[in-house]
Amino acid sequence: MAQKIYVLSEETINQIAAGEVIENPASVIKELVENAVDAGASKICVETWGGGHLRIRITDNGFGMNPKDAVLSLTRHATSKIKQAEDLTSLGTMGFRGEALASIAAISKMILLTAEENATATSIDIEGGKILDVSPSARARGTTIDVRSLFYNVPARKKFQKSAPVSTAEITKIMTQLVLAHPDVAFELIHQERAVFSIPLPYGETLAEKLIERSRQLLGEDFEKNALKLECIHDLCTLAGVIGSPVAHRHNRTGQYLFVNNRPVACPLISYAIRDAYATRLGADRHPIYALHITIPAHLIDVNVHPQKKEIRLREEKGLRDAIQKAVGQSLQRAESFDLPAVADPFVFSDPWNMPTEMAPMPEFPLKFQEAGQELSFRPLPIEMPSERTIGVFSHYLILEDHGEPSLILVDLHAVQARLAFDRMLDSHGKAPVSQGLLIPLTCSLSIAELSLVEGYASELAQLGFDLHSCGKQTLMIDALPSFLDANDAVQCIREILESIQTLSSTSERLRHLARTASQFAKRQKTFPVHEAQELYQQLQLSSSPQFCPMGRPTMIRMKEQEIQARFLKCDPN
Repeated sequence: MAQKIYVLSEETINQIAAGEVIENPASVIKELVENAVDAGASKICVETWGGGHLRIRITDNGFGMNPKDAVLSLTRHATSKIKQAEDLTSLGTMGFRGEALASIAAISKMILLTAEENATATSIDIEGGKILDVSPSARARGTTIDVRSLFYNVPARKKFQKSAPVSTAEITKIMTQLVLAHPDVAFELIHQERAVFSIPLPYGETLAEKLIERSRQLLGEDFEKNALKLECIHDLCTLAGVIGSPVAHRHNRTGQYLFVNNRPVACPLISYAIRDAYATRLGADRHPIYALHITIPAHLIDVNVHPQKKEIRLREEKGLRDAIQKAVGQSLQRAESFDLPAVADPFVFSDPWNMPTEMAPMPEFPLKFQEAGQELSFRPLPIEMPSERTIGVFSHYLILEDHGEPSLILVDLHAVQARLAFDRMLDSHGKAPVSQGLLIPLTCSLSIAELSLVEGYASELAQLGFDLHSCGKQTLMIDALPSFLDANDAVQCIREILESIQTLSSTSERLRHLARTASQFAKRQKTFPVHEAQELYQQLQLSSSPQFCPMGRPTMIRMKEQEIQARFLKCDPN
C-alpha cells in the first residue's frame, strides 16, 4: 500500500511558520520593533526601500546579544521571554514565541549585527534561513537587522504582495501604532532615505500627557485640539490616554488607537464599551476617536490567540467592560462643555455634523437607567443662561442673538423635540411612562421571528410607553404609543427597533437603543409659535445633553458676525 503521510522538511516547516507570522513588510517591521522594545531600546530607527520589499533596516540601542545568543535567536521557538508553559499566563513582553527572527530569516537574505555593552559585536549572514557566516564586527551596544529581498524564495507569497506605495502606507500606519504604543521610546522612520517622522522622547510626565504630545506629532493638531485627557485607576484595569470630544468623530474607525499592556490590539469588547460610553452624544453611524492605553493584570488577558498577536481574549469580561465604559463616560462628563458647531466656510457647505467648533457653556449630564431594581436617573441641574435675545422663528428654527459675543444661534427645534422625547422615556423616575392610547388600535403584519422579539422585549417596550401584543401568528396589535410619537410612523418605528435590538446585551443598552430609535419619530411641526419655541429651548437647557439630539447631531449652531459679513463679501472694518 502506497504511503500517504510524510514528515515535512525543515525548510517547508520554516516557510509555513513564516507565512503565519509574516504577511508583508509591515509585519516584519512590527515584529522586529517589538523585539527592540523588549531588548530595552530607548531609540529605534526604521529604514525601508521599495516599500520594504527590497530592504528593511532596523537599528536600536537595546541590550544586544553575545555571539552564542545571537546564533540561537535564529532558531525557531528559541526565546529569552518565557521558559515554561506557566509563563504564558504572566507575559510582560511584546514577543514571546521565538518565531519572528527565524521566520523572517527563512524568507529573506538577512544580516544580524549585535553587541552587548563594551563587547565585540557579532555579525551573522543568513540566506533563506541558513547561516552562511558568523564573524566578529564592530558597533556600539544594540542590534541592527538588515532584511533584503523579502519573499525571494516564496514566489507564491511574493506574487500577492502589494505595490511599493501601498506597502509604504501600511508601514507608516503600523509605525504610527508602535510610536503611540511605546511613548517612552524615541522613533525615526525613513522611506527611501527620506525622513517621514522623527519622534523624540516626550516631555510629558504622565502617560496621558505623553500621548497628547504624540497625538499632536502623529495624528495632527485637530486630533489633539478635540482630545480629552483620560486617567483612571480601577481594580481590574488602569486607563490612560486621550479620547475625542463628541464633536470630533468619523464615519469609520480610522481614528481609533487601542493598546492593551502596550500592545496594539483589536478587542471588540473594549471597542464597544468605549463607543457605548458616548451614548447618544454620537450618531449611530459615527465613531469616536481615541488613543487609549489600558493596563490589565496578565492573568486576565490571553495574548496567545493570534499568531501575530493582533487579537486578545479577556477574562472578567463584564467587570472590565463596565470599568472601561464608566471611566470614559466620566471623562466626557468632567470635560468642559463642547462647543456649538460653527458655520462652515462661507462658500463651501460641508457636513454640518463635522463642522469646526467653538466652546459654549452648556455642560453634559449623565444618563442613568433603572436596572437590577435600582432607580437611577440624571439630575436637571440649574444652568447659567447665556446673554441671549430671541429674534424670531423661521420654519422649525429658533433664532437667537448672543450678546456675549456678536453671533447668531440657530436652534433646530425638531432636534430639540427628539432630545426631550429621548430624555422623557429614560427618566421616568419610576413613574408610569407617558403613553397615548389609540382610539382605534393599529395592526401590522410581522414575521413569526419579529413577533417573538416583541414578546421577548415586551417589558422594555412597555417601559417606554408601547402597548403591543400579538393577534394571530403574524399580526401585531398596537394599543398605545409614547405620547410624542406620531401614529403614522408607529409601524416603521417598531420595525426599526426590532432590526437591531437582538445585538444588545444589557437592559440599559436596549432601553437606550429603543429610546433613541423611537425619538427619531417624534412629532414634527412645520412651524412653531415664538413662545413655544422659547419653552422648548428652556427645557433643552435642562436636558441630559443640550447640544446633541439622540442620534448625535447638533441641536444648535453658531454663526459669528464675521462669518455673516464674509457671506456678503464684506471685510471686517476692524
